Amino acid sequence: MKKLILGATVLALAIGFSGCASNQGQVKKNSNNEYYRVAINKNATYLNGAELKKLLVGHTRVGKIRFSKNGIYIKGILNANGTANTSEFDKNNNKIKDMPIGKWNISEDGTCCMVRAKKGKYDCRKIYKDGDSYIAISNGEFWAEFKMQ
Repeated sequence: MKKLILGATVLALAIGFSGCASNQGQVKKNSNNEYYRVAINKNATYLNGAELKKLLVGHTRVGKIRFSKNGIYIKGILNANGTANTSEFDKNNNKIKDMPIGKWNISEDGTCCMVRAKKGKYDCRKIYKDGDSYIAISNGEFWAEFKMQ
C-alpha cells in the first residue's frame, strides 16, 4: 500500500512540476493570505536519493517554510534511524517549540517523504540546490527554503 501511495504521490508531483516551470520568481498568496515566493526554477536539477541522503541525514538544516512570518524559522534534522526532529525559533534565536515530525523516507529519485507524527499525514517534497540554498517543492509549489548548518 505504501508503494502505491508513494507511486501516486510521485506521479502527482511529476504532473505538478510539468506546468510550473514558468512560475520562477513570482509571488503568490497562500491560504493564510501571506505572500511567498514560488521558487520553481525551470533549469533546476533536483537532487537524487543518494545526494539527498548525504546532504540531510545527520545534518542540521535551517530555513523558513512558506508559512513562516515575523522572523520565525525552523531547524531540523533527519536522523539515521528514520526519525526526524524539527524546532521552531523566533528572530532572536529563542526556541518557541519542538515539532515532532515523525518518520522520513527518501526514494531513489530524491522524493523525500515524511509521515507526520500527530496527524499521520504523508507529505512529500522534491529538493533542488539554488546557489547556497536548497528549495523544497511540494505539489509543484514552493514549500521551504533552507541552508545546511
